[in-house]
Amino acid sequence: MKFLCNFPVCPLLSKKHIPQIANDIYSAFFLMSTPTAYDTSVVIDVALNMKARNAETALERNSWLLIEPDSTVTRLAGEYRNTRHLLSKQFVGNFPSVKKSLIDSLTARCDLLESELSRHRKYYGDRDPSRTITVDHIAAAIPPGCTLVEYVKWASIEPNETTVKHRYMALVIDNTSRKTVLDLGEAANIEGAVAQYRADFLSLSNLKRPMSQRKQSIYNTISRKLYDAVWKL
Repeated sequence: MKFLCNFPVCPLLSKKHIPQIANDIYSAFFLMSTPTAYDTSVVIDVALNMKARNAETALERNSWLLIEPDSTVTRLAGEYRNTRHLLSKQFVGNFPSVKKSLIDSLTARCDLLESELSRHRKYYGDRDPSRTITVDHIAAAIPPGCTLVEYVKWASIEPNETTVKHRYMALVIDNTSRKTVLDLGEAANIEGAVAQYRADFLSLSNLKRPMSQRKQSIYNTISRKLYDAVWKL
C-alpha cells in the first residue's frame, strides 16, 4: 500500500474520486491476511484526513455563509439551518411516535438545499485542508493512560461482486502511537442496534414510575447487543 500513502495531499486526484479511493484502500486493507504496522498507519491516516477534510470544509462553509452579502445564498443558508434544526428535533422526546415520512421529507429538503448552496462554488465549494493529519499528530494529543476510538463508516465492494455493502470500522490509537484497525461488521446491523437502543432509552426516560424488572431486562439485552457491536473490541 506504499504507493497510496500520500493520498490525502495528492494534487492529481479529483475531489469527487477521493471517497472512492479511500474505500478502495479500506477494502484492500481488510483483504490482507497479515497487514503490517505501516499498512495500519496508512488506513488510519486516510480515515483521519477524510474526517479533517469534511470538518474544515464545513467550518469554512459556515464562516462564508455568515458574512455572505448575496441575498440568495443568505436565504438558502437560513432555510437550510432551520430545516436541519427541525430535523434534529424529531429525535428528541417521544421517539417511537416519530413519523418516518416527516423525517424522510426533512432529510430530502436538507439534501436539496445543500445541493442548491453547492452551486455557489465561490462560497460553498470544497477546499483543500490546510494540513495533513497523521496518526502521530493524534497520538501526541492523547493524554497518558487514554485511548481514542474513532468509528468510520465505509463502502465495501467484495471481489467479483458489484453490490456495495456499508460497514463500520474502529480506529484505536493511544498516546504511545500504538494503533489498531478493526472491522466491526455491516452498517445495517450496527445502526439497527443503535436505533433500538435510542428508542428504548427514550421510552424509559418518559416513565412516570420506577422501571419494572421486565423493562430492565429488555434494556440490559438491548444495551449488551450494542456494546458487543461497537465497543467489545
